[in-house]
Amino acid sequence: SGVGGGRGRNLLNGRASVQRHCFCGRLVHEYSFMYLQQFWKAYPASVPKFTVMKLDEGREPFSTLVNLLDDSLAELLDTESFLFSGGQSTAVVIASPSGFDAGFLWASESESSMLEASLPALFALTPRWLATCHPGLAQNFRHNEQAVVTPADVHETLVHLAGVLSQGTTGTSPSNQPACRSLLAERIAYTRSCREARVPPAYCACSSALKAEAAPQGRSHVL
Repeated sequence: SGVGGGRGRNLLNGRASVQRHCFCGRLVHEYSFMYLQQFWKAYPASVPKFTVMKLDEGREPFSTLVNLLDDSLAELLDTESFLFSGGQSTAVVIASPSGFDAGFLWASESESSMLEASLPALFALTPRWLATCHPGLAQNFRHNEQAVVTPADVHETLVHLAGVLSQGTTGTSPSNQPACRSLLAERIAYTRSCREARVPPAYCACSSALKAEAAPQGRSHVL
């Protein structure tokens, strides 16, 4: 969702302002959620469905608009939602193309802001039976939460996941390309570099190496 309005970034009148995200008394993203529900209910639960919904609220530089998604997302992801009715094996993936945009030039080009911008969000919600029936896939998925992951990996995972949900088997990763790794099929090494993943240096969060000593027992360190 979102309506273009030039390159302005003014909070009131810019392309990502509140004014441009309200149409006929409703927030623009609410129409997207409404269309999703209409599409989902137009087909029986037995018919496999795949849909992509693009939202621009996260592009507003002050992070005020993204909060407007909370109620709609909470309703969508509720276990009583239409997505999960009728015993449907539904998986939901929430991803962003980049991390937090600090907005102002002086802030966006700082070291910390550039690091944040190189860390996009990725969340996945899968049916409970996936972990029960295929614990190996679920364990791989959890392991890869802290690995270097690319959009190519996400695409590979979605293709793999669609096969698992529709066929009920563990399936196999559909691609043999080294830069495309299913997050379900294997555990990606934590030493995977941006070069190995074919991530351009400008978008690499691992721009500097840091040798860390093992934490004493009972303690943990976040680097």
